[in-house]
Amino acid sequence: MSSSESTQSAKHGAHPRRPRRGWSLGLLLVALTLAVAACGSPSAPSAGTPTPTSATLAEGSSERVISVGNTQRSYRVYRPQGITAAAPLVMVFHGYTWNAARTEDTFGWNKVADAQRFIVLYPEGLNQGFNAGGCCGISSDTHVDDVSAALAMVDDVAKTIALDTDRLFVTGFSNGGAMTYRMACETDRFAAFGPVAGGLVVDCKDGKPASILHLHGLADTDVPVVGDSRIWRTPVDQVLADWRTRDDCAAPGAPTTSGTSHRVTATCAAGREVGLITIDGLRHAWPTAADGLDATSTLWAFFAKHPRGH
Repeated sequence: MSSSESTQSAKHGAHPRRPRRGWSLGLLLVALTLAVAACGSPSAPSAGTPTPTSATLAEGSSERVISVGNTQRSYRVYRPQGITAAAPLVMVFHGYTWNAARTEDTFGWNKVADAQRFIVLYPEGLNQGFNAGGCCGISSDTHVDDVSAALAMVDDVAKTIALDTDRLFVTGFSNGGAMTYRMACETDRFAAFGPVAGGLVVDCKDGKPASILHLHGLADTDVPVVGDSRIWRTPVDQVLADWRTRDDCAAPGAPTTSGTSHRVTATCAAGREVGLITIDGLRHAWPTAADGLDATSTLWAFFAKHPRGH
């Protein structure tokens, strides 16, 4: 795997000069010992915080390109100013026919990242889509391995800046919401997931326990919350019921309503949580404050409460 950003390797300096005839054997041994010490191995990194190995990630927005198998994959990444400690990361998958740049410009994640001090990673789908299992477009039809690509992108970011490996999160809209579910079903590196206006279209029998918060408009006819007979065959209620079983959750509490949004939450073993927020009148869209719920700040608040194991 290679990155488009070059990495400079450290040099140990010029070869030592040949000693003069008058030097004693003892002085030679001292000199050689000092030379070996100067070229010694670096100390081992602390557990849970991989040490970056390539050029530091630039502050602000940037684009990176990596090789995944025989395919070049690109992604956008945002680093707030002044991050020095190991940072959380949120991966945001775009919807079908969208792209990473439009998603970065539209959903407001960079602004929340500035305030809350985390990295945002925006994968770029091939042919403007991701293979979420049964959706969507050419990537699905040709069985693109977007799971491996997404993991490789996280690994690439970790080469440039220290990440908090207990606070890696995934969200996405529509096709990206379905991809969020696929990542939840087929990986075990992320602590919590926030699918928006997407559904589950893969076999999830091997899914690992994780916190889930699903957001969906009740007027969405593109990806109906109740499912359909074409792609979205499993209603969201059933998807979350299955996840509650996986997470060893208590029965959901009574729904709470705030304006046009309705929230149902189940508390689960090990501090995990499975929840659903639906929004009256909202069609196929990323919810904003104008719709009665700001999805971005709501999801970050959920993620912040649920690091790995909670």
